[in-house]
Amino acid sequence: MNLVKDWTTLELVEFLTSYNRVLKKDKNKAQQYRYLYIFAHAELSNRQPLIALIY
Repeated sequence: MNLVKDWTTLELVEFLTSYNRVLKKDKNKAQQYRYLYIFAHAELSNRQPLIALIY
């Protein structure tokens, strides 16, 4: 997904962190962003594999 390729590494980390917080509170809302999470995590894995292990 080209959208997440334009994000900085910090933006990717912030999105993944916020997604994990929403997942704990509202699983229905988190389900809407599941595909974006997958693409963001894959992009972070390419850029910073050690940081991606946290998520």
